[in-house]
Amino acid sequence: MWMTGTAGTKEGNAAAALDIYSANSSTAIRESKCQKGRSRDQLEISKEGSKKQEAWSYITVMSGKDTLVVTKDSKNNNFIIHFMDSAQVNRTVDRGYITVNGKRIDLSEETKQSLKENDKQAQAKREFLHALYTAKQNAEAARQQGEVVEQAFEERAKMMEIARRIAKGGIVPPSDEQKLMQFSPEMYMMAKSLAAMAESKEKHDSLFKEEEEPAKETSENARLSETCEVQMSMSMEAEPQVMEISAATVSLN
Repeated sequence: MWMTGTAGTKEGNAAAALDIYSANSSTAIRESKCQKGRSRDQLEISKEGSKKQEAWSYITVMSGKDTLVVTKDSKNNNFIIHFMDSAQVNRTVDRGYITVNGKRIDLSEETKQSLKENDKQAQAKREFLHALYTAKQNAEAARQQGEVVEQAFEERAKMMEIARRIAKGGIVPPSDEQKLMQFSPEMYMMAKSLAAMAESKEKHDSLFKEEEEPAKETSENARLSETCEVQMSMSMEAEPQVMEISAATVSLN
């Protein structure tokens, strides 16, 4: 009886162990399948995200024959369409739609009205910036003209002093004598004639610095450095939507 009981216990233990092994194996298989399923889901989601990202990595926006400039919005995941002037805005509003990567996007009446209003602001700012540029340009021209006149007076005064020195019999550097001859041959010949009758042989230094170079401009010419344009921000979703329209000042540098 004891032997039989022992044998029965061993057989029971073996059966129980087999059941536990089978249960663990099934659990492991299920967990493995779940992990593979999750990996497939993650892979599919990753692929889908990559496809969306790739689709918007190259954006072409057209308004009829106009190819509009597009940049990425640094603050979010939107893209910005740039209308450089009123002509682009007017043509887009009249047309009533744009195409994004070949897909037609109709513009609502609200969007078209906002484009026109912001273009008025941008145009007013452009006119102001152009007037400011013109004023700076005129001021720069006047400054340069004044410098030219001042340099001409200084040069004439130096030439007259060289002629006076020569006429009194003074000895001037050959470079100064050459400058006088180039400036006014008549003045040079008159001074040399008077020098023949003079007794003074005083030696003079040059009135010009050695290897004197023409005066360089100390400031840059006035230039138009800014302009104003209309910017339209759009979402980068499957169906692009207008998010914001504004008039923005941009640098031309």
